[in-house]
Amino acid sequence: MKKYLYYSYPEARTKYLLKDPTEDLLVRKEKIPFFKNKHSIIWHIFAWIGGKNRGYQYAEYQLIKYGKVVSWAEVATWLPAFPFMSWKGVYIGTCRTLAEERGRGYYPYLLSKIQDDMSQKDFCMFIDEGNEASIRGVEKAGFRPFATLKKTKLGFYLIEERLVDGNFANNSKEL
Repeated sequence: MKKYLYYSYPEARTKYLLKDPTEDLLVRKEKIPFFKNKHSIIWHIFAWIGGKNRGYQYAEYQLIKYGKVVSWAEVATWLPAFPFMSWKGVYIGTCRTLAEERGRGYYPYLLSKIQDDMSQKDFCMFIDEGNEASIRGVEKAGFRPFATLKKTKLGFYLIEERLVDGNFANNSKEL
């Protein structure tokens, strides 16, 4: 399955508002423990090797509704596994919304809140080609398709093909 790189930079962002603005929601940022999963171990090691002095962050943003986490996203600043990413880049990955809470606009709302919190950063996400719900959500939050990716045998992602996307392609910077 093909992976797409979606990209958002400060000048191209849109502000996504909830479908029901009367809902009482809270966004919380939590530090991810070292041994949470295999990704957390790898990304904490990356932080130790090269990112500690550059403000490296690896955290989980949570959208909380009535005391219950309904949507969450892991966020990591620069990762060496993504050689196309700038030092000021942020990768948003492993995003989830509870099945019973889908369709309410929580995913693009959470992405917008992450972008607000880290306002001067460039953001990228990987989306599988068949994941239509994620594609709709990230596009509502101001992300645009930038390229298709291929994964090397060593686990690094490289840009396979850049995509042309009207306005975005003309304004985009090099990652």
